[in-house]
Amino acid sequence: MSARSFNKLLHNLGVQYKQVNQWLLYQKYQASGYTQSETFEFRRSDGRVDVTMRSKWTQKGRLFLYELLKKNGYFPTIEKQFA
Repeated sequence: MSARSFNKLLHNLGVQYKQVNQWLLYQKYQASGYTQSETFEFRRSDGRVDVTMRSKWTQKGRLFLYELLKKNGYFPTIEKQFA
């Protein structure tokens, strides 16, 4: 699954929403420690250096996603092979 599809799926499952090019967790999940925001520096095509914020999933967040996706019928490829 592509990152774009995955983010859309999490949006449809009520986990996150997009605001100014950054995916943020809905209030229900914000204080759960599932993500951390970090500053990301990049170079634009015209050579200028710019900075943006991005969210990263913590280990606790990855475990939450694993359980949430399983509960909704989405299984990792490796688990499908042995089912």
